[in-house]
Amino acid sequence: MRRKLADLTGSVVPYNLEEPREREPVASSYELRNRRRPRQQELLDAIAAIDARTDPAERKKLIKWIEDAYADRGGGVLLGLFGRCYLGDPYLDHRMSPSADILEHFKGSETPPLEYAAARPLARSPHYLFIEVYSDGQMVPIRPDGTPAV
Repeated sequence: MRRKLADLTGSVVPYNLEEPREREPVASSYELRNRRRPRQQELLDAIAAIDARTDPAERKKLIKWIEDAYADRGGGVLLGLFGRCYLGDPYLDHRMSPSADILEHFKGSETPPLEYAAARPLARSPHYLFIEVYSDGQMVPIRPDGTPAV
């Protein structure tokens, strides 16, 4: 049975009551500790540059670099990043999934994937540069100075 749930932004998030989602393993204390460490300026600059990259090869190279930087950090399995989109109207936000090489922009009327839906109101806050979304369900808002809000 499919139902819809309104999130804090007023967007409608569909979900399925008949298909329970498998629970991902809880992050280790090592991973949680690494998630609380500040992000390097080089990583913040690379993430901020994604919208400016128009050449697919350059964008792919940048996404690969970001994926490697997250793997080296040891913070657990990163599903992706969600943040404000700077392309302008009609786009409000976007998600980047490094492991799947996906960059997707969303209009205000569009609903992001369920894993990212709760990050949307946080991404609209000027207090956060982007939101990290992990496979265990944790979302880590990252401030403009690179410090996590956890």
